[in-house]
Amino acid sequence: MLAPHLNVKENLAYAQIHTTPSFFKFLPSVELPELLQTFAISENTPVGKLSGGQRQIIAITMALQKDTKLLLLDEPTATLDPENSALVMKFLTKLITKQNITIVIICHDPSLYHYSDQEVLSL
Repeated sequence: MLAPHLNVKENLAYAQIHTTPSFFKFLPSVELPELLQTFAISENTPVGKLSGGQRQIIAITMALQKDTKLLLLDEPTATLDPENSALVMKFLTKLITKQNITIVIICHDPSLYHYSDQEVLSL
């Protein structure tokens, strides 16, 4: 759930509303995650101007604004072209390493299986 008219920083702040009564009161203190910088995503860029892969990365990052150690993703690359799909999977791989998060992905794309460090169940 991204707001395309808001920039990246504002979208990340929006994801934290549950912890702060006022959206605008909390907005200035939101830090752009280091992982976003790795993928050249500027905090001031309106989300509507990002690529599909970058928008998916922002959406995942928004979900991570709540403290979690498990992330369940259903077809996170289904609507993306191969380039953006690789961008998202590279982001998820770095996320696992840097943030010590377990990620379970449900997908129909066998080209993503090589990203797994566990046995892949294929039906």
